[in-house]
Amino acid sequence: MVAARGAIAFGILVTILDPAHATSLYSNDRQVADNCCSGCNSSTSHFGYTEATCHGPTHWHQITYDWRFCGRSTQSPVNIGTTSSIYRPDLKAFPLRFRNLCLRIPARIRNNGHSPHFDTENEAVGLYNVPGLPGQKFTFNEFHIHLGRRLPEGSEHLVDGNKFPMEAHLVFYNARYGDAVTAKRSPRGLAVIGVMIQVAEDGDETDDVYIERKDKDCGAKRHRPYSRCVCNDKNPYSAYFCKSSGKCKCKDDNDCPGSSKCRRNDVIPGGYCGKPKGCRVRFARNLSYIMEQYYEKIRFYTNVARRLEDRQWVPVTEGISVSDVLPYDWSYFTYQGSLTTPPCYETVTWINMRCPIKVSRRAYNDLALVRDVNGPPLRIFGLDRPPQRGMYGGPGVTIGRNFQWDTVGRETKFCSRNK
Repeated sequence: MVAARGAIAFGILVTILDPAHATSLYSNDRQVADNCCSGCNSSTSHFGYTEATCHGPTHWHQITYDWRFCGRSTQSPVNIGTTSSIYRPDLKAFPLRFRNLCLRIPARIRNNGHSPHFDTENEAVGLYNVPGLPGQKFTFNEFHIHLGRRLPEGSEHLVDGNKFPMEAHLVFYNARYGDAVTAKRSPRGLAVIGVMIQVAEDGDETDDVYIERKDKDCGAKRHRPYSRCVCNDKNPYSAYFCKSSGKCKCKDDNDCPGSSKCRRNDVIPGGYCGKPKGCRVRFARNLSYIMEQYYEKIRFYTNVARRLEDRQWVPVTEGISVSDVLPYDWSYFTYQGSLTTPPCYETVTWINMRCPIKVSRRAYNDLALVRDVNGPPLRIFGLDRPPQRGMYGGPGVTIGRNFQWDTVGRETKFCSRNK
């Protein structure tokens, strides 16, 4: 809870880690750009986000044999098509559960020439009931944030063809494998919670409201001989008959009038037009504070100006908590995919939260100004890999969800303070 601007109250911090060791998934630095485009040594290979060079995302799988997975068929990120998403009752039966969700644990950060990660070796925080693996423990390892070349479009995942300014990734590894490095190479080894991030106006620290947007990726608009009515979930009794009547049927958002969206009918085959859904957007005070304090400290890849050794770990004295990043509403989409950076192992169960959070404008700016391995600020080329599946006319992806459309917006109470 923020006491005043620039000062923040945090909970108890447990056990001190040894910053000399690193078991993070992303502990390796991104290498300086060179002229090697294929058959390169993986320890010195460079990857980038611009297609102007041979190091761009479409070439990652060619650069070195160790990155061959980047060209395979189960890659991430994806476009999450809400209309085709499938309700999975098993996800409701086994809801996400955390151990020590609100605990602040020791952490560190450094400039790795890519996307700065808040990393921990503390194993106190666990995630249970990862989709398809009820009861198995996944241990929290780190979180990092992606942004793009333009403020409005920095997320890696898309929702109905729409991007968000940023996207946070909370990374957990399957405890059965013992450590993150082993887990990332192993089947069902990782679970990543993706949270979309909006950016507040200067001085705005209030919660906000998110309303779904129309699908940008339906293809060309066209007329279909369907009724233009819209079913309203506010009255469950009338909504049931509206959906079962078939009068408001649709195949995608192009069939629905105004701002209404096409929904997959979870009970009766087919789709129906429904009103757009909203949720309360949490202003993430603790996350904003940590971003403001620490991205500035590791801004330069070489920290000589701060009398630090190159890429030295900087301890996060306040610690970090998974609760810093989560939204109020824990409705989520899920699918099987990969790491979004080389080596692109296809071992990730993605849990993409439906509702975003919001951080301060200064927090966004401090990340955007962090320098990559070659010197430019991250905002010049961005940190967002293009969608690999789910786009109109491209490879498909099966998306599950833990909610039915008439129940979204229900908030999960967690921790004792609004953080």
